[in-house]
Amino acid sequence: SHSLESATITVDSTAPVFKALAISGRQLTGEIVDGIGPIARIEVSIAGSDEWRPLAPKDGVFDEADETFDANIAALVPAGSHILAVRAYDLAGNVVIRDVQAK
Repeated sequence: SHSLESATITVDSTAPVFKALAISGRQLTGEIVDGIGPIARIEVSIAGSDEWRPLAPKDGVFDEADETFDANIAALVPAGSHILAVRAYDLAGNVVIRDVQAK
């Protein structure tokens, strides 16, 4: 008789969560948290566009389950009122998207 015991496997099927998301002028700030793994990337797009632009975390490295960002998006968003979509992925590929209005 033989038996094998495997190591515990953790499956991350839960999307990250926005703890905060705000825009003041053309300064976009936020905090994204994931329950298990690190945040892998954050992107922004003008709603209705297929072009997503990357945003960097405040500390410069995507390595934690709780990441904050503070980005000047004046070069990405033209003058006027626009709805922006911000999305974040965790390392497992789960995604969350939230909208914010730039005036």
